[in-house]
Amino acid sequence: MNTRGATSLVGVVLLFGLVSIGAIVLLLSAGPMINTVSETTEQERVEQAMVELNTQMHVVTQHGETTRGTDIDLNEYGAVTRENTGSVVIESEGLDETIETTIGTVEWVGNDGTKIASEGGAVFRETGNETRLVSAPQFDYDHSTTTLNFPVVNVSGEEELGQGDITVSQLDASTRSESSIIENENVTVTVESEYCVGWQNYFVQEVGSGAVLEECSDDQTVVVRMGYFDVDESFDSGITFTDPDGFSTGGNPNVTDERRWGVRDDISDEIDQIVNQTVSNEDTVFLNETSDRDRQDGLYYTDDIEPGDQYSFTLTDGNATLVVDGDITAGEDAITVPSRTGDNVLKIYATGNFEADSGDVVYYDEPERQDASVIQLYGKDTMEIDFGPGGSPFYEGVIYAPARDGQWTDRCSSVQACFHSNPDFYGSIVVESIELQGGQGGLGFEYDEENLKDLDVDFFPEDGVYQLPPDLTYLNVAQHDIEIKSD
Repeated sequence: MNTRGATSLVGVVLLFGLVSIGAIVLLLSAGPMINTVSETTEQERVEQAMVELNTQMHVVTQHGETTRGTDIDLNEYGAVTRENTGSVVIESEGLDETIETTIGTVEWVGNDGTKIASEGGAVFRETGNETRLVSAPQFDYDHSTTTLNFPVVNVSGEEELGQGDITVSQLDASTRSESSIIENENVTVTVESEYCVGWQNYFVQEVGSGAVLEECSDDQTVVVRMGYFDVDESFDSGITFTDPDGFSTGGNPNVTDERRWGVRDDISDEIDQIVNQTVSNEDTVFLNETSDRDRQDGLYYTDDIEPGDQYSFTLTDGNATLVVDGDITAGEDAITVPSRTGDNVLKIYATGNFEADSGDVVYYDEPERQDASVIQLYGKDTMEIDFGPGGSPFYEGVIYAPARDGQWTDRCSSVQACFHSNPDFYGSIVVESIELQGGQGGLGFEYDEENLKDLDVDFFPEDGVYQLPPDLTYLNVAQHDIEIKSD
């Protein structure tokens, strides 16, 4: 017997057996992976189909009764057209009546439970507890013209939309509000939808988290407010930043959780008016013309405040207003309020920058934290704010100096306000962007919720007529009823 040949034959058989087993194991282990890839590809294809469907609906709304045909690939699962699945309610004191509209949904559901839906002109993708905005609705808030355009799309038609060609037609279009002037009023938008979280994320992206009055909960409703805002709400958070990417931290910041992104108006023009009126007011006390540093209620004016300048305001008889036509570089005990009576406050208006460095402080009743509503600093949209590095500056009060698209170079490089090393801040600040960098000793930043949350604040001095510019001037709302059919 040729044992060598037998051995070779056995080896070949074993080799083929091992290869076969390996192939089977590979196929079995790769099965779930292939299915996952297939599902992902399918979902991406459906997303694109829904976006295309929205595009065709938008074209129809722009061209009246035009009928559009399109080929959307929704695979064998198809899609469901659901009528009156949600609602949009728009309210404002500037409108003759409340606007109430319904919205429908075209929805696709995958094997893993993922939902992709076209609703109200938007496309959402819902996986588990997460809802993502795939395509934004035609809602448009124009900051430059302070105009809100809100076309509401409601779909109806066949319950099941199969694979292939479909027809999109506009059944009706009605203008609910066209160029309605709503100056000095705000607009409240309430959206009720299964995809409420997606709508909420969109509104936050568009106008900021500060505009959300009621977040989505079990009632699947989100309430958003835009337009003229109540100044009393300016300090409802420890930090408000108007740039969506305008908040950053580093080191050991120890920062308050009370922070938000939200649109806020600057008051640069109003501060210029205050400066001009103060200079010409016969009751104004010019601090650079007197050596007396102890003041009570009244109207005061100075150019730059420099290290070594010290101004104390005892507010037992009324409010005080300090107008600074220049920078504030706060030295030790730069501006203090040792005592006050009732709700008297010190309002400071500055045309330049604010810097607290090397132990420089602005405070009320230091060292104990008492009431951050007493000192109120208002700056133009060009104000740069710098705390540190070095020393332990302490600020107790509020700062309001929001901006949009500011160019920051002098102090904080790429942000409007920066806190470095060991400053101690107690109160609230409203700016475009802010960076909080704690040093070895940390950074003390705390929101005075007790005194600021419901603060009845007036941005401007008691004398003079000033008015905040409205965030919203014109409102355009239209409802479009769209029918979708399979060919």
